[in-house]
Amino acid sequence: MPFELGLACALRQQTGDHEFHVMESHPHRLQQTLSDLNGVDPKIHHRRPKNAIRAVLLIVNRSGGGPSTDEVNRLYEIVWRKYVPMLRQRHGDGLFSRDVFNELCVITRVLAVQRGLSA
Repeated sequence: MPFELGLACALRQQTGDHEFHVMESHPHRLQQTLSDLNGVDPKIHHRRPKNAIRAVLLIVNRSGGGPSTDEVNRLYEIVWRKYVPMLRQRHGDGLFSRDVFNELCVITRVLAVQRGLSA
């Protein structure tokens, strides 16, 4: 999302207090593609969902109180194993459509609440 990253960078430059984070699948690729961001340490996930989950939780749970990485990984595994195949069967290859995304969000939210992971 280069446009959104540009907006975040501009906002930080303008206000001085805007915080943003960059996630990247490959180490050192950011320096090759966006050298203007030298000094920004991207969270490297190596195209692995569990690594991406860990990186996001490190960012959002800094003050504590959020779900653990293990809890979110278990929730991810349930959704991926049980609900993604159901949605794939119903929607074909359209897993990245707005309808499917919204349905996955609702399913995940309900499961999180059932497991005590969300208020």
